[in-house]
Amino acid sequence: MRSLFKNIFLGCCFTSSVFAEHPVLTSLRNNFVPSIPFQTQVLTYQIGSTWGKERVTAETWSTHSAAYKQGALQTFKLYLNSKHKATAVYLGKFQGEHVVATNFHVFANEQETICKNSFLETFFLGSPLFLSCKESLGLWPEIDLALFTVNVPVAKEPLLNGVGHNFAFHKALYAGQPLRTIGFGVAANPSHFMMANQDAECFVFSSQLRYMADPDELHNSAYKVWSFASGCDISHGDSGSAMFDRGTGDIVGILWTGRIPKNAKVRDNDYLNQIFQSQSEDIWTELTYAVPVSAIEIVLRRTLEEQQTSEAHKAILSKLLP
Repeated sequence: MRSLFKNIFLGCCFTSSVFAEHPVLTSLRNNFVPSIPFQTQVLTYQIGSTWGKERVTAETWSTHSAAYKQGALQTFKLYLNSKHKATAVYLGKFQGEHVVATNFHVFANEQETICKNSFLETFFLGSPLFLSCKESLGLWPEIDLALFTVNVPVAKEPLLNGVGHNFAFHKALYAGQPLRTIGFGVAANPSHFMMANQDAECFVFSSQLRYMADPDELHNSAYKVWSFASGCDISHGDSGSAMFDRGTGDIVGILWTGRIPKNAKVRDNDYLNQIFQSQSEDIWTELTYAVPVSAIEIVLRRTLEEQQTSEAHKAILSKLLP
């Protein structure tokens, strides 16, 4: 697997002044990176011979690339009814509104009240920041996407300057593309720390897209979603995480599900290499799945064309799209 992976082009990292402008929280500076126990819970989710999640702390954050830092900055912890529920990604300010993305299934049972019960927490912007949900922009099951706006106090607005990065609608998705995920998944992480995955198996496995049912046997969503397959290690609580191109930091998809519990065979790197090379059906039954930004663009454009939203929301979505 690693011999296969080393031949994949990683691209170039972008640079940004945002990191100098937004120091990490002082309260995190003395944190250490704990070792993750190799326990039964991890085996429920693991792809490849090792568990690839690593905790993101002030120290680890500062040693990584600009693309990694950017991804951590725009990754927020999502709470529903005061309990950690999922992960969300901050896309930026459009038509004067701060827009955030997560999965439809996070709010599937609370579609009418999502902004009465949810808020965001972020970590690396120089001071603690909690943002309450302002208004839902829409819920789309076929791309398992929820978009909403958040309330940002005027005094906190400068903290978000340059932090948001939109979906990379211009970015082509390809088999073998190296990925990075950042989220708050629960596996070996009972305190819901921010965790990143960018190990050797975390790349795009599929050479095509598929409209597929949810293979999660523990928390199944009863609808199909446009998807691509990856080998990234994820767990419950990572729902809504961005799938970043590892080299550039571009958002090429939104994580939505995976085969859970995992079959033991996916911990065999020779097996993973074989299904990648052959593009066998196991790619669509055993791995991790995300919504490609190309599908997001199609569905959002259809929403605008079919007048399925208010004029105010239409203006925001129009700015979001290329």
